[in-house]
Amino acid sequence: MLRFQIYAGLAVSATDKILTLQRVESAIYNHKQFHETVYAPEMIGI
Repeated sequence: MLRFQIYAGLAVSATDKILTLQRVESAIYNHKQFHETVYAPEMIGI
């Protein structure tokens, strides 16, 4: 039983890390998309 709880705890923390990583990656991606959209050459008129 204890072993199961340890594995469950590890699985949860691993999932947590993966989700956090995905959130960070999607935030970076969205930020890049935003800048590419806002500062696209057509928008500036170059």
